[in-house]
Amino acid sequence: MSVRSGVRRIFYLVADLLRPWHDNQLPEHLQFGEIELGGFKREYMVRTAIMSEHVTSPGEAVEIFEIVGPEHVEYALRAWRPRHLLLMEDLSLAFYPLLDVPGPFGVPQIHIDRTVEILRHYYVYIGMKCSREDSRARIDRFLENQRAERENWERLEALNEEVEEDE
Repeated sequence: MSVRSGVRRIFYLVADLLRPWHDNQLPEHLQFGEIELGGFKREYMVRTAIMSEHVTSPGEAVEIFEIVGPEHVEYALRAWRPRHLLLMEDLSLAFYPLLDVPGPFGVPQIHIDRTVEILRHYYVYIGMKCSREDSRARIDRFLENQRAERENWERLEALNEEVEEDE
């Protein structure tokens, strides 16, 4: 275990101890319910930041950082304050359902609204100005890109099936 990961574990331990007093500032109807694999999903933003640091080109965004912004990768990697870590966890939990766009109906509105609110709280915490409309536009762009990417994969799979049938 590296020193960096050992120190990060201490920061997460402190954040875990403070979690009962963490107020995510969400209205009652947007509160998180029971979350499957909560621990795994909770650290999604940090894992994506680490992946982005090692796999992508500078300024290139991956998944959650397509919404938050690629300039926040380094900031997420250096996060140590419990409030910052807990907001990153909230954002991870809110973002996770956006990755799993179910069929033709899209993402349920509650997940979009929750992500908009938490993204706004995250930006306020780090000192950026971001309105609900700006947050919503970022999320809508991400969902549209996800939809287009999924459609391209479906077309590619259909073409592969046609080629396999012809052979």
